[in-house]
Amino acid sequence: MLAPVKSYWPCSFGIYNMAGNAAEMIATKGMTKGGGFVDSENSLFLESHALMETAASHIGFRYF
Repeated sequence: MLAPVKSYWPCSFGIYNMAGNAAEMIATKGMTKGGGFVDSENSLFLESHALMETAASHIGFRYF
């Protein structure tokens, strides 16, 4: 289950929940960046990417 917004302390930029909540879909079809709560620590970096083969509770998107 994903954590509600502001469940954790903000980072040094004042932004909440930027890592570890959900991997994020990107414009490239079928690809995600970052990691979700079920992924390893190494997956939390934005440089990390993975294939999205099906809908999953640990994959989402960030509207900005």
